[in-house]
Amino acid sequence: MSERPVKGLFDLLDKSTTILQSDLNTSYLDALAENLGNIIDQHIKVENDRPTAATIDKIKALYQDIDLSQYDRSTRRQVLQLILLRGMQVDKVEPNKQLTPDAIGYFIGYLVQELADLKDDSRILDPAVGTGNLILTVMAQLSQGLGINLRGFGIDNDDQLLELAAVASQWLKLDLELFHQDAVMPLLVHDLDLVVSDLPVGYYPVDAQTKGYETRAKQGHSFTHHLLIEQSLRALKPGSLGLFVIPTTIFQSDEAADLTKWLTSVAYFQGLLNLPAKMFTSEAAQKSILVLQKHGANAAQAEQVLFGDLPDFNDQAALQQFIQELQKWRQNYFKK
Repeated sequence: MSERPVKGLFDLLDKSTTILQSDLNTSYLDALAENLGNIIDQHIKVENDRPTAATIDKIKALYQDIDLSQYDRSTRRQVLQLILLRGMQVDKVEPNKQLTPDAIGYFIGYLVQELADLKDDSRILDPAVGTGNLILTVMAQLSQGLGINLRGFGIDNDDQLLELAAVASQWLKLDLELFHQDAVMPLLVHDLDLVVSDLPVGYYPVDAQTKGYETRAKQGHSFTHHLLIEQSLRALKPGSLGLFVIPTTIFQSDEAADLTKWLTSVAYFQGLLNLPAKMFTSEAAQKSILVLQKHGANAAQAEQVLFGDLPDFNDQAALQQFIQELQKWRQNYFKK
């Protein structure tokens, strides 16, 4: 797909979203969610006489040039990511709510294809779903690469991000059911075949809610990313995989020994891959992909854990060599 359809559709979305934003006196991302909903429903939502008739005429004229049937899912997904990035820049969104970069989503999707045993209607969860970019990237990739359609579930406590995730799933025609809740609280979804998540990093503020968690801190607030790893493993089926984007320093903290002891009691530590350093503004901000497999079924600890530094995703030769090494590791050491 050439860049021209991507730029053309992006420009139409940006113009119509900006017009709506001005009329509704709202954030760019809120206007974007409404704009995408209008296009999907082929109907302009009017509430409390907003948008005005003049604005409706302007965006209708732009909508006439948008025919979603002309764009395949890949193009729609590229445009969606670009317009979401535009909105995050305009609204100055905080770091924990930023999009998971496409390159990370694609690589996690590739790992899932190599390591997971999934079928049509397999159940996938992101407990920190945000705008849905990571889980929808993985679902689209598996639909294209393996010809399977997953049932997606996403959890977040941010209304705005969930609304964006909802319209994003409709925009991409993917099955994603969303829950507005704190993911540390008891979940409404269980028996999952896969969890993928770019975990929020920081302290969980409500100590009373962490009772019953093995990963809760002995003193003070607990790490949110520790709690969500534990919650995810609880919800997975025996033998199923969890792939988490985590701080590279997670096993260097004061809680590392207790975390490792607990992890190895419930899951097999199958891999830890450091993401390219150039993706991050500092060494302290660097992240890795943690690969865990819940005990049970036919799962077993790999004789050799998959450790490594991922090459620059733009270096195709180095990336291809890494993929070949990963495939050898899977064939020699990993059991689906």
